[in-house]
Amino acid sequence: MALKKFTIVLLPDGTRNVKQIKIPKILVYLCTLLFLSAITLLGWGLSDYRLIKALVPELAQKKAENERLKTQLAALANKFDKVSAQMAEYKKLDDKLRIMVNLETDDDGYQFIGIGGSDPVLLDPEYTVEKAHQKLVRLMHQSLDNLNTEISVQSQKKSELYRFLEDRKSMLVCTPSIWPAKGWQSFSTT
Repeated sequence: MALKKFTIVLLPDGTRNVKQIKIPKILVYLCTLLFLSAITLLGWGLSDYRLIKALVPELAQKKAENERLKTQLAALANKFDKVSAQMAEYKKLDDKLRIMVNLETDDDGYQFIGIGGSDPVLLDPEYTVEKAHQKLVRLMHQSLDNLNTEISVQSQKKSELYRFLEDRKSMLVCTPSIWPAKGWQSFSTT
């Protein structure tokens, strides 16, 4: 069966010969389909470009907000570290004061738990930003709980030390801290 063809006739001006061009129908259909596909693809690309271009300002705003939150989070973590260091100093001071007044020191093994260092899980490529954020928030809540516990423990220790010193106040006031006189002392044994 012969392929059906389209015939294009070219009629030049004057006495020149008429030219005929025969194109198979399937080639015309394929070119038309290709042209329509290209127009559709171009239209989709333009609409997608408009959508992305509309989202660019929102993305820039989200990036700026993300940077601001990162800065705030770093500042908050820095404050936690400073408060943790201060609590450790208060514990050392409390232990020294207890030794000075002959009270028992709390060596029950309790140690303030601090946070720091990189968590290897955060370096895992499978670990998403959402999971990292949730873990960081959970760690900060845990750190706050630890600080509250340490504050209550230190408060109890200070109250105990204050009560002890109040009970011993009269004895401490009456106990001389210097020699009553310079010179020779004689003791009588009567």
